[in-house]
Amino acid sequence: MDGDNWVVKSNALVECRARMTALEQKIITVLASEINLNDEDFKDYEFSIKEFINLAGTNETAIYNQIHESAARLMQKIVTFRRGKEKITTAFLSSARTIDGEGKIMLRFDPSLKPEFLKLKEMFTQYQLKNVLSLKGSHTLRLYELLKQYEKIKRREFEVKEIKELLGVDEGYSRFYDFEKYVLKPAKTEINEKTDIWIDYEKIKEGRKIAKLKFEIEPKHFEEDEEVYETEEIKLIRNKAGLQDEKFSGKQIMQLYEIAVEKTDRFNLDPHRYIELNYIYALKKAEKNLYTFLKGALEKDYAKAKITMIEEVE
Repeated sequence: MDGDNWVVKSNALVECRARMTALEQKIITVLASEINLNDEDFKDYEFSIKEFINLAGTNETAIYNQIHESAARLMQKIVTFRRGKEKITTAFLSSARTIDGEGKIMLRFDPSLKPEFLKLKEMFTQYQLKNVLSLKGSHTLRLYELLKQYEKIKRREFEVKEIKELLGVDEGYSRFYDFEKYVLKPAKTEINEKTDIWIDYEKIKEGRKIAKLKFEIEPKHFEEDEEVYETEEIKLIRNKAGLQDEKFSGKQIMQLYEIAVEKTDRFNLDPHRYIELNYIYALKKAEKNLYTFLKGALEKDYAKAKITMIEEVE
């Protein structure tokens, strides 16, 4: 099992109606991440429960006791989605096996799901496994997938009733206040802290009632392979500017540094310190995408870093 593995599934399956616990959802994503690009058919996909625990950062004893039971429930749990003119109803799994003493589980998707996972050429959603395994909230992974699907469009709008159905809470949280407090806000926080996208939402009223939610979606990284840009020079800039805890790509780091050099060069000031001061300011003030806010802060010196740095020199 590798956190860098890709989970690829059809958009139809992303939009499915199915009530699942956080553990059940993670089992499905891990299983999907084991599918090879060239697989012609499903097979028994095997993974280590210990590796699952390490990647998920969860309680070891609880998972060993629960993972087979969760897999067994997935053999009975019904998922409904549309495939063209067809309405498909099926279970997720056709078999589940664990071997005592070996700490492994072997699972197989139901054959009805082959078009939703194998040889996908269009209308699919993909993300790396590491973005979701540490998510704790039972609704967070579902919301992440629904918004990741629209990452390139950068926005998605739902009727409140629709998103409740998609998240499996249509029979609860009759008051929007409770839905927001216990579902939306915790999910938003987790997605923004732990995944590769940043999200926010706007509440749209019809009369006095909140009828729709309009989500904004921003990627945290560029699509290019980060390793291409993570040179020793970039690592040094990252550390000197105090950005080592941020998941900015190498290209983003260089863009920030180039702006900082342009703003500090004629004053003979340290561009790393200029970034650091504006970064500290951005952490306190940014309500949306941190990178976008920081880039703007550097361009306009929101933190008044130049004044601070000149005073430090004097």
